[in-house]
Amino acid sequence: MRRLILPLALALSILPVQAQAPNHYIGTANGWAPWISPDKTMHFATGFIGGYLGDKLFRSWDFKYPRLMTFLTMLAIGYAKEEWDRHHGGSVEHADAWNTALGGALGATLEYKIRF
Repeated sequence: MRRLILPLALALSILPVQAQAPNHYIGTANGWAPWISPDKTMHFATGFIGGYLGDKLFRSWDFKYPRLMTFLTMLAIGYAKEEWDRHHGGSVEHADAWNTALGGALGATLEYKIRF
């Protein structure tokens, strides 16, 4: 439980900042969507926690490149969620999948660099 305190604290600390952030726009498949929004924050936080735990999992399985595997896994999970949205009436945005993957990369890097 003690090992989850850091990733949860960092992931949850993003929420108030993102809620007050100005809208910056990028192009997506469905037109223009805000790059910084509460939805993107949740994708990033989910990826961060998944990356933190995924890196531990891939290290325990003795993968040669655990951080790369974690990033690719989080990207696949992000795109799988967008496929779910596409088939169930949600909004499909590539930025959501990439926020999940970038959160996973940061979580994996912090797990590697900061060990309790």
